[in-house]
Amino acid sequence: MKVTIKILSTFSSIVIMFSAGCGIIHTGTQPAAIAIDGAKNVWVVNKGSADITELNSNGSRMGTYPVGTYPYGIAIDRAGNVWVVNNGDSIVSELDSSGKIIKAYTAGTEPKGIAIDSSGNIWVSNYFDSTVSRLSSGGITMETYTVGTMPWNIAIDRAGNVWVVNNDGASVTKLSKNGVRMGTYTVGSNPIGIAIDRSGNVWVANNGANTVTKLNSGGTLLGTFSAGTSPNGVAIDNAGNVWVTNQYSNRVTELNSTGKIIKTYAAGTEPCAIAIDSAGNVWVANYGDDTVTKLAGAAKGPQYFPYSGPQWP
Repeated sequence: MKVTIKILSTFSSIVIMFSAGCGIIHTGTQPAAIAIDGAKNVWVVNKGSADITELNSNGSRMGTYPVGTYPYGIAIDRAGNVWVVNNGDSIVSELDSSGKIIKAYTAGTEPKGIAIDSSGNIWVSNYFDSTVSRLSSGGITMETYTVGTMPWNIAIDRAGNVWVVNNDGASVTKLSKNGVRMGTYTVGSNPIGIAIDRSGNVWVANNGANTVTKLNSGGTLLGTFSAGTSPNGVAIDNAGNVWVTNQYSNRVTELNSTGKIIKTYAAGTEPCAIAIDSAGNVWVANYGDDTVTKLAGAAKGPQYFPYSGPQWP
């Protein structure tokens, strides 16, 4: 049985899906990242319990699978294989669609972010090294590139350019698809989340500034907008609306493409990561209470690709 709470807005009827008797959908300990595969299953990275939880589109648990130590980022390739970066032991785990580990690969030191390009190459940000590694689809490290200080999340644009947020550098570095450094651009303090809209604009969540920064494809600043308390994760829906998790106010903020706040929604404790499925459901990983919140039908269509890298477009 499921309990639903309806929240009416001027735009649509929003339903937060709750599992009966427990408030929201429970996963492993400290969920830190989230991705949705082609079958609409939701994969949640549990940093504290060193595993990932698979949920179906209704939020029912399908399985929990071990990975490395302190997993942080997740990406899903076109074959449905799941790639997870493990910050604690500096490896990348590859699992098949059933959760079985295929192999583990070496990355740089303390990896945090991951994205997969259209050629199947795996891009991994190495937080301690201030580098990004490019791995082949077989997990072989092809090149390592220097970026800014303490790189975190990664996004890949339509041209294959790789955008990396530098958490300690208040900046974003742009690399070509071949790893050539094209520029580093100033954003707000302690940036974490990043997403790219259909016009090629880059949206960055500045956790330390309570803002999101919008850049064009050339890195020119287009605006900085209020986005709730401690913005962390970013997703963009098919209408171009920008969804931002507010880590320390337990909310999700929705902005339009010009940066104006449309609405805020309740989430769990310390929401950090966010993804939108093809039905327009918004899934939020709540780091502080070991849960996932589903905002049913809240978004305008599926998440727009490319974005911050949790799955291949």
